[in-house]
Amino acid sequence: MIFSQDKKKRPWKYIFSGPFLICNVYISLLFANSVQKSISKLTDKLVPASWQIAIAGGITPNSLVSYYGYIYALDNKKEEITKSRFLNGEVGEGSNWLKEKQDLTGAKSLAIDGSIYVLYQDGKVKKYYQGEERNFALATITNPPTNPLKIFTTDKNKLLYILEKNRLLVYDKAGKLTAQYLSPQFLNLKDVYVSETDNQIYLLNNNEVLFIELN
Repeated sequence: MIFSQDKKKRPWKYIFSGPFLICNVYISLLFANSVQKSISKLTDKLVPASWQIAIAGGITPNSLVSYYGYIYALDNKKEEITKSRFLNGEVGEGSNWLKEKQDLTGAKSLAIDGSIYVLYQDGKVKKYYQGEERNFALATITNPPTNPLKIFTTDKNKLLYILEKNRLLVYDKAGKLTAQYLSPQFLNLKDVYVSETDNQIYLLNNNEVLFIELN
């Protein structure tokens, strides 16, 4: 997963080898390492900086999101969503963002647009706002997501994107399916980033980045 630190720069294609999940590459960025369970800063010379931030054992790269100076981490073992301040290259001590204990068993990924959407292994999505659960459900469809990998949205995006290994589903924020993308090229999708302002979808397929133009 990539967290942009310079939203003005347009994404460009770059292919990583190794145990990284990537979706959007900028000149300055943070990336998550799924093997070392850490996140690091990549400098403008494309060399990882010397510092790393330890990730708790129950947290995976798909369950980390950067949002307006904070890093939110989904820990389905502790059943917490941790909020930590990110300032001047340092991450502060985290605290549980949820106001009440929630069943996060099977939770795999989260996305933030002001509300937090949590994706579960069975394809269900729950919505939280200011630490409390809100009424939300994806509409019933013929072929619902059964083993999803990631949910994506931002406050700049009007839609929700749910990634499977060979498919990308698109919902509006009321939970209605609006589109889905399938392709013979989708051999092993791992990550997704969408810039609706640039009309681009970026998909990490094995170790290459695929681009889709939005209509």
